[in-house]
Amino acid sequence: MLSTRDKKIKDEENKPTEKVETEITVLEKYVSWYEIEGIWRELVVVLEETEKIPVIEEINESNLDFIKFFHGESKELNEYRKKVILIGIKSLLERGDCYYWDKTVYFLYGVNSTGKSGGVALLLSFFSAYYEIGIPDNFAVTGKIDTDNGNIKKIGGLKSKTIQAIRNPKIKDVILPQENYEKALKILDDYHKRYSNPKTLNFHPVSHWKDLINLLLQWKN
Repeated sequence: MLSTRDKKIKDEENKPTEKVETEITVLEKYVSWYEIEGIWRELVVVLEETEKIPVIEEINESNLDFIKFFHGESKELNEYRKKVILIGIKSLLERGDCYYWDKTVYFLYGVNSTGKSGGVALLLSFFSAYYEIGIPDNFAVTGKIDTDNGNIKKIGGLKSKTIQAIRNPKIKDVILPQENYEKALKILDDYHKRYSNPKTLNFHPVSHWKDLINLLLQWKN
């Protein structure tokens, strides 16, 4: 049975409001995205100050209690998502954009949430929340994050995902791994040859977490 707070968050997830009211505070909603397979909206929320963790060596996989999840029951996926967010925090420290970590991260996602191929979307959303730069809602995102080094790894099922993106009238741009880029272009070209006047897609290949921050800065400008 859901708690009162969880019910409020569930009710608010799909509303176009800017805030989610909870019993303890207000979660600022900075971003949502669409994974290619389906239209399951997910969002990351960075919330309020907590105890400072001053040096990067003190942030590790054993002390990630400041990352909270709602509506998800997969322990394996949640562990992967924590590691993805850990990559994000280390990236911010490496860039010098922060010198300690002092926030609680709330990750909200639905029952139909995707698996590890949603890692790039999660990391992009985390950066979006931190920098307060929104992701355009005509973007779809797919790709796995290597939680050891922040590299972006190719995904499977590319043909299915590309065709679904073409058929989704909302999606015009797709962020995908560099390793999938050439094949995605061929899938799109073959689709255009089979059907008259199909919608085109703009692909944005990425290979590292730095590419995601560069995209965000482009959107800000």
